[in-house]
Amino acid sequence: MTEWADPATIRERQTAAVTVLMTLLALDLPTPDWHIGTVYLASADRLPELEGQLSGPHYETPETAQAAIDAWAAHFDATPNRRENTSPFLRVKAVIDGVQVCVWGNVPVTKKTRKLAAVAA
Repeated sequence: MTEWADPATIRERQTAAVTVLMTLLALDLPTPDWHIGTVYLASADRLPELEGQLSGPHYETPETAQAAIDAWAAHFDATPNRRENTSPFLRVKAVIDGVQVCVWGNVPVTKKTRKLAAVAA
């Protein structure tokens, strides 16, 4: 049976995510669509989640999406990865002030994006 967090805990987690979001919005980095993720589970070790999806006209090509992921990866000092080797979704994660932040975009696996990712690494 799933145990749910109480309203005060949910608000605390949402506030933590929004606080991190405000910091990220002040940076000169690509602009994803932001979403506050799972904050409802009761587990005390569950981190608030902030997810940014790179979508829209600025990230339509694999090259522009890859460049945006690389910019976030450099800021996070992290390496982008995929859920599975063939997944078109490339993501980069970091924990900032107790908030799990994930920025992701649609970067299909091609010879060119493999080469771009290798150069960025």
